[in-house]
Amino acid sequence: MPGVEAATPWRMRAIEAAGGLAWWGSGVEAADAFYQSQLELARALGDEQGIADALFNLLHTQFSLAPDPAVIGAMRAEAEDLYRRLGDERSLSRLNWSAGYALMAEGLYAEAEQLARETLAQSVALDDEYYIALAATASAGIALAKGDLDEAFTQGLRGLQANHAMGDIASLTVSLRSVALLSFMAGLPGDAATVLAAYDAQRRRYGVQPPLNVESW
Repeated sequence: MPGVEAATPWRMRAIEAAGGLAWWGSGVEAADAFYQSQLELARALGDEQGIADALFNLLHTQFSLAPDPAVIGAMRAEAEDLYRRLGDERSLSRLNWSAGYALMAEGLYAEAEQLARETLAQSVALDDEYYIALAATASAGIALAKGDLDEAFTQGLRGLQANHAMGDIASLTVSLRSVALLSFMAGLPGDAATVLAAYDAQRRRYGVQPPLNVESW
């Protein structure tokens, strides 16, 4: 369309949306390229919210591709500073959650658990249903790593139910894979097969492929 290359907030958000579609299609490299473009455009526009959101998005793609603690730390610090300046409490809570996931991946479960609990409480206070579901799913992974299968199962189901209630197909696939694994470990192979079949049906119907390997977590 004429003018489509113009530097506008609409183009910036369209690029961000394209990055989200790539991310949930397991195209991490493509998502990273979109988010880099989002950041460049946001900086050109002087859009602080757009800059912070692009940095937040890049935290996840960069972590998946080639985690450099110094680079990721600098991006997180800049995003946090901008969100605080904007008074964006919801985004600050979400940023806290992403830090917890990084700690979990590094095996620092005590620190990750603390952040997950904080995020869950903040998300409930902010009525942020999306991150209530994600924080519950993260808590399930932490509990499993600590050997508490009962707590893992409880939190995993909480995340699954929250995603189902929202109708969030992308996040639901992560929850379904998690609950299938937890069901199998809990000695419920029939339930595990049913839940895994539900995951596969959603994945095939909507083309969603979670970018993170849930089993390895």
